Amino acid sequence: IALAQLRRFDEAEALWRRLLNIPGEERAVLPNLGRALDKAGRHDEALQFLSRAVALAPQDYVARINLAACLYSLGHFAQSREQNSIASALQPGIAQPHFNMGCAWEAELNFARSIACYEQALSLELAHQEATRNRLFLEHFLPEITPQQRLAHACERGDEICRGISRMRLPAQRRPGPLRVGL
Repeated sequence: IALAQLRRFDEAEALWRRLLNIPGEERAVLPNLGRALDKAGRHDEALQFLSRAVALAPQDYVARINLAACLYSLGHFAQSREQNSIASALQPGIAQPHFNMGCAWEAELNFARSIACYEQALSLELAHQEATRNRLFLEHFLPEITPQQRLAHACERGDEICRGISRMRLPAQRRPGPLRVGL
């Protein structure tokens, strides 16, 4: 997992394939190997491993969410939404499947449904940065929302995200006058 996060996909793949040879490890290895291959741009190969992972463990949230991501990479947006919906049912309190469904609707230019999914993600995780960004960005494509409303929504989201964060006190300026910076 660490190698894949470092984008060292060849090394991660080699280790995952070695782990596949250990009896009983297939259920744990397949979702991770498939996700690493998907991130490496080898979507068709990834789809095979992730489909096997879901077939072996249909109730595995990680396998479902990784399969959904791979299907999205391949442009199969409806199938991606379906897998994300199943993942959401498996782990109802997690925002990520709703965000992913929003991305799939957005890819099909269905902005109203996309925004609804982003709002659902934000109702579960108020500080979900990607859902916030995408939600606010899509408002630019809705003619019924004025620039003033967009600004108001952005300010509201900023206030919601920052609620509970204490303001940092700035040190007193040593002497009056312009700031001098030495390089």
